[in-house]
Amino acid sequence: MKQSTPISEVLSPTSLQKGLLFHALASDDLHSDPYIIHLWGNLEGPIDASMLEHAWKELIQRHVTLRSAFVVRSQTEARQIILKEIPFSLNYLDWTSLNSESHDFLLKEIREKDRRIAFDPAKPPLLRFYLAEISYQKWAFLLSHHHLILDGWSQSILISELTTI
Repeated sequence: MKQSTPISEVLSPTSLQKGLLFHALASDDLHSDPYIIHLWGNLEGPIDASMLEHAWKELIQRHVTLRSAFVVRSQTEARQIILKEIPFSLNYLDWTSLNSESHDFLLKEIREKDRRIAFDPAKPPLLRFYLAEISYQKWAFLLSHHHLILDGWSQSILISELTTI
């Protein structure tokens, strides 16, 4: 976390977050964190990637947990730092020139590569979003996030809210 980043508030992490943070930091292999969650699927219809990115940015501003950084000072002291704002960009992929057999393979490959990209709990956002344009009005997506900021219940609420922005 950059020192110049404006802080909104400082909290004590919940007991669950402390446990998840301990496991995320204790792993010898940061690229195999079991608490990286993936949600993926296909969408149909017109999507404006820049508008979708704007919607994600709005969600990040609405929900403090999405602007969270987790800092550990000692084995017994951790803090959840809520930042006033964080950078976010959607990862747009253009697969329109590829044949349909490649799409499933590429989505699986992106999930595997993404799983090997560790989230640094001190550097939000602890989420990534990929949007692949497959063909005219056909899309694939991958939402990748750390369990520190979202669980399955919250994830479904967030996606529901995203569709209304």
